[in-house]
Formats: sequence, structure tokens, C-alpha cells
Amino acid sequence: MNTFNEIGNTRTSKKDEALRALQSAITLTLQYIENSKTIKCADRNTEYTLSQAWSDAAIKVRYVSKDLAVRLQAKADYWADQLEWSKEEVMTKGIDLQKIREEFRQLIANP
Repeated sequence: MNTFNEIGNTRTSKKDEALRALQSAITLTLQYIENSKTIKCADRNTEYTLSQAWSDAAIKVRYVSKDLAVRLQAKADYWADQLEWSKEEVMTKGIDLQKIREEFRQLIANP
């Protein structure tokens, strides 16, 4: 039988895993954006890697926030779809990087 401590530890572990996956996706995206400015061309292999990172984060974040998980999967789709979404669509779907970074900071601040 699970004790309350074991249940609490499992929740904490899943949240930590979700936060690590989200931070990784954010960092990889920031790195790609920074590198893209100097190279000035798209790298589809890296964009597919980013899509996978955001999808992995979505899967892990679903234990923390279903709404955020759905948006992170939309972010994965964005990278897989060759960035064909308009800025307005990105903002409407709530998947702009700044908004996601703010939500990450809120999750980190509230253990």
C-alpha cells in the first residue's frame, strides 16, 4: 500500500521531471534561435529535434497542467510544420516562447 509520503514523492518526482523536460525544450529553442540569427537559414533536422523536445515536455507536463501540456504539444506541431503559423496564431494558441518561459518560472516558484 502506498503511503502519503510515497504518493507525495511520486508527484514531486513527476513535476521535477516535467520541469526538466520543459527547461530543456526552452533552452534548445533559445539556442536554435540564437544560432539562426548568425546562420540565417533553417535547419530542419534541428527543428525536428525541437519538435520532439516540446512533445516530450508536453507528455511529462500533463501531470502538472493539462492546459500547458496541450499548448506544449501545439508548440511541437509548430516546429514540425516548418514554422508556417502566423505570429497571431502563435499568440492566440499561447505558445510564444516568452509566455511559456513565464509559466515555467511560475511552476518553478511554486513547489
